[in-house]
Amino acid sequence: MSCSTAFLKFIHTLVFIIGAAIFGLSIATLVTGNQYFPTDDNVGTSYWFAWGKSYRCYVVARYTNNFAVPFAFGIVLMLGAILGCIFTKPGNCCFLGTYGIIQFVIGVIIIISGAFILASITITEEIVDSNAISNGLDPDTAQPEVSDFMLGLYEGCCSTPEIPNCPTNITQGDKTFCYLNPSTFQSGVDSAIASNNTYCVYDPFQAACDQQDIQSFLVANHDWLKDNLFPGGVAIVVFGSLLFFASCCSCYVGCKSDEEKAQPPQPAHSQLQTNQQGVQLA
Repeated sequence: MSCSTAFLKFIHTLVFIIGAAIFGLSIATLVTGNQYFPTDDNVGTSYWFAWGKSYRCYVVARYTNNFAVPFAFGIVLMLGAILGCIFTKPGNCCFLGTYGIIQFVIGVIIIISGAFILASITITEEIVDSNAISNGLDPDTAQPEVSDFMLGLYEGCCSTPEIPNCPTNITQGDKTFCYLNPSTFQSGVDSAIASNNTYCVYDPFQAACDQQDIQSFLVANHDWLKDNLFPGGVAIVVFGSLLFFASCCSCYVGCKSDEEKAQPPQPAHSQLQTNQQGVQLA
């Protein structure tokens, strides 16, 4: 077995394990009524966040509303890994070529998803460091939109003080707060209200609401994302990169001729003649 084939077998095994883990956790969480994971004072760790959602719902997507996504994703990963292990053979150009294209597309999507998670953490850090939220943020980036959504989350969880539409703003300490896009802001409000018993009950959020401290609420959001999603974002990028390299190996192995078939063993009498010629020359 060549190194490229062995690498593909390793990737298929890894993909199967990841798919089985996602599938198993999906089933276990459903059976136990969303209480499979232990919950302490943190944001409902028994919930799956952001499955099939845009960044606007990154903290409020409840698992039960998206059960089909992780469940189906786990099944697809397992089936793909099994098929890959069965049909990964040198010279199987048709299957490995198609499989390599699928690996490439999925790998790129996963890399982009992981990079987006890491970028979101950087964006929230820039937001909490600004003295004018949202009207002091760079309009050419995603900062104002993310900020509007986060302010909407505060409004939905805390109610007071009401955050005005720019240019009117509210001042707390050396910082000012207002939202730019009413639609994005309202999306945050609606998401927080829909997750009042999950997202909003996080202790740092409740403390910020009790103190009517908008900045503390935004900082708590950033800290949660950094502590909980950064390792996952890195892992997603690494996994996507492995799939990307696996797609290259799939194409290479598929185009590679089967050496055993290309060079069949010599008949016994031919081998004997060769040996006799060697003896005569000696």
